[in-house]
Amino acid sequence: MTIRPGEMSVVTGIPNSGKSEFADAVTVNLAHQYGWRFAVCSFENPPAEHIAKLAEKHLGLPFWDGPRQRMTEAELQKAMTWAADHFHLIRFDDEAPTIEAILDKARAAVMRHGIRGLIIDPYNEIEHHRPPSVTETEYVSQLLGKVKRFAQAHDVHVWFIAHPAKMQRDGNSLPAPTLYDISGSANWANKADLGVVVHRDPAKDPNCSPSRQGNGELIPTPRLPPCPPEICGVEPLPSQPIP
Repeated sequence: MTIRPGEMSVVTGIPNSGKSEFADAVTVNLAHQYGWRFAVCSFENPPAEHIAKLAEKHLGLPFWDGPRQRMTEAELQKAMTWAADHFHLIRFDDEAPTIEAILDKARAAVMRHGIRGLIIDPYNEIEHHRPPSVTETEYVSQLLGKVKRFAQAHDVHVWFIAHPAKMQRDGNSLPAPTLYDISGSANWANKADLGVVVHRDPAKDPNCSPSRQGNGELIPTPRLPPCPPEICGVEPLPSQPIP
């Protein structure tokens, strides 16, 4: 798999299949090997939990208690310092943002932090203002066009995570979705430079069920680290129109 600046990857998969974990793992590897920096707009990962996940991938050690020895507090602090240099979280705590608002903050991250990658996770959490005269297919095409033009203009690789429509079971199994199964439009497949399907069949992989980590009856929940200001809260530059 080749990740090129200026292109867009579309990542899909059924819920709890590991789409966000996949994107995090790829970006951590790129940060290790090539020194890339990233802006991450994730609506499904609270900042403190997301930092813990990045620290796990950076160190190769678990944050949570379990059968393996977890990272020490000193190792966590070093990992947070590393994450602060490579990852910048785009946050919208008061309301769901439009794609224009996300790209505006991503443009600020390019100018201020020199990011080479952007994660938008997931599509269905974005605020959409589709005019009645525009079909959903046309709207998705226009939205993806804006994202691709941003990637090309700023030499940034964009990972856009989107859920598929509800898959029909084949007996006890769930078939692997394709990019054409993403709700809204076949443009998800047609406009993607790289398409990735992350799939684990819940009938065959018990780890594909929703995480029970942190349940006091199963695994004690350690204190999550606070989100450093240098990681959280990329402020936009003065507003400029996005084509």
